Amino acid sequence: MKAETDHYLRGSAWKQVEALWDIVCKKVGDIVKREKLLEDEFAKYSSHQVLLEMLKAISHSQEMRDPYTADHQKHVAYICSEIAAKLDLPEKQKMGLYIGALIHDIGKSNIPTMILTKPLKLMPEELALLRAHPASGLEIFKECRFLGQFKK
Repeated sequence: MKAETDHYLRGSAWKQVEALWDIVCKKVGDIVKREKLLEDEFAKYSSHQVLLEMLKAISHSQEMRDPYTADHQKHVAYICSEIAAKLDLPEKQKMGLYIGALIHDIGKSNIPTMILTKPLKLMPEELALLRAHPASGLEIFKECRFLGQFKK
């Protein structure tokens, strides 16, 4: 029986295994190359730039949920940046204001979309939920040490 199995594995089944192995090796090689390209691309950016891009993406995801206020957070961030520039604030404070403005409505992610987009007057319970979004935002970022100075 062993001789028959060995013969079978050396025949067409073995050729299929070798062909599949070649395909797997090529795919793994492609993945490794792509991963290296992504690492090289990522290395071009500072951690500061990466953080800002991620916060912009989070902000954008919030705006996608609430078309009524689309681009609102970006506009607030722009206005804060302009005011900070006019006040000649230090760069760190300017960046803090920009980041805070960019994510200031993140707590709305806990509010159902049907309330955010409701065309009619909100019920008292819905309004209370909407008014609680700043506290929800603090809860979302409570573990972020880098935002500690802005939470006060």
